[in-house]
Amino acid sequence: MHRFKPMAAAMALLSAQSAWAQLSLYGDLRIGLASIDFESRGGRMLLVDTASAYIGLRGVEALDEGRQLFFDLQQYVCLDGGQKVATDCAAPRDGFANRAGWLGLRGQWGELRLGRGHTPYEELTDRYDPSTGLGTGVAVRNETVLPRYARLEPAHAAPLVAAFGAAVAAQYGQPAAEQAMAGVNAALQATASGVRTATMLPALARMLEAPIQFDNAVRYDWGQLEQGWHGAAMLGLDENQTEGQAQTRRFSGNLGYHNGLQRPGQLRIDLAYDYTRHRHIAANSLRGQIAAGLQATEQQLEAGLLASGMPAPLAGGIRRALFTPTVYYPYVAAARSRTDNLMLATSYVLPFGRINLMAGHYRYLSEGEATARRRSWSASWEAGTSQWGAFIGYRDTGSLKVAGVNQHDGDHKLAIGYERYLSRRTKLISEAFALRLEDRIKPSRGYVLGVSHRF
Repeated sequence: MHRFKPMAAAMALLSAQSAWAQLSLYGDLRIGLASIDFESRGGRMLLVDTASAYIGLRGVEALDEGRQLFFDLQQYVCLDGGQKVATDCAAPRDGFANRAGWLGLRGQWGELRLGRGHTPYEELTDRYDPSTGLGTGVAVRNETVLPRYARLEPAHAAPLVAAFGAAVAAQYGQPAAEQAMAGVNAALQATASGVRTATMLPALARMLEAPIQFDNAVRYDWGQLEQGWHGAAMLGLDENQTEGQAQTRRFSGNLGYHNGLQRPGQLRIDLAYDYTRHRHIAANSLRGQIAAGLQATEQQLEAGLLASGMPAPLAGGIRRALFTPTVYYPYVAAARSRTDNLMLATSYVLPFGRINLMAGHYRYLSEGEATARRRSWSASWEAGTSQWGAFIGYRDTGSLKVAGVNQHDGDHKLAIGYERYLSRRTKLISEAFALRLEDRIKPSRGYVLGVSHRF
């Protein structure tokens, strides 16, 4: 309830200012019922979930020579108690206007604004994705329905633990070996649990992909989206170099063309690029959490060895042999790195509907590490009348390849959706999809039924 007080205060204040000749409240409220198979997180569940719901407040003040001063504030709204499918509004964001907050100047030369908001790269995804959103879409750059865990299974270490136990038994006897192995297994279990907790949302590979918005930004837009050439450029400055935030300098841009037709023969094409340069490893990054898990494991290992009756010098030697600086280096050493995201999208309107095609390329480069790459693509078809709409789409996010080694973390999604328009602003939305994660043979299936209202 308290989260709406800043919005009410802002409306009361701004409504009293006659200078803002055009002041409007707008938004998109979207919520639905979803039947999703969450596998290890509890099997199939029936739940209520919000997707990208927000409320916005914007205003325009006319200046001389045809110029305008404008602002645009957008606040995520979680209409349900906790998000499990689309986690956008549940993501931690600071303060009011956590979806977007802009103040800018508009003229014949375009728009220049300062603040925070979605990137031109992310806006391209929205422009070419006809899906309902509750099923997380069919575009190449998208969140996944089923979070991928970074699995550290203690069972995989069983042969090593057994060999270690045999060595201890030969030196100190079987009771000591059993105590030592119990300490090692406890450490492994603790580390596995810690890593799973650290990667509840998409695993390391997906966490490297560009966030959909960033703060402390300068943005310039020019042209019209529905006529001729258009473009946007957004730059994040060095202010983002803070403890707990890895990116320091970031650029996101888009260049596109629309032939202006609003009938069959309409052609759109856009190219988007997103670049982030990292200078350090943030304290709350996934790497930092893994490093903390390694440190806890190291301490528990030595404690387990000492509890087994092993002499302290020998226990310390084993600990130092297993946890060398090489083990920690990839997770705690500061490094320079960068990520590049490139996306090409186009659509064409035929007499029987619109065809959308998207292709993306992702690259991560870091000092002392192998280059990671991912290629993805999607295709969709959409059609409709003034009373209904329908789409079918397929996406393949591709698997991340590190030094050419396939990580098998891609997903393949086939989705079919239908919309029924109750009014110009309100529609019923439905979607059925099959999603295969991490190259699994059997796909997970989901069903969504919801309502969307724009105002």
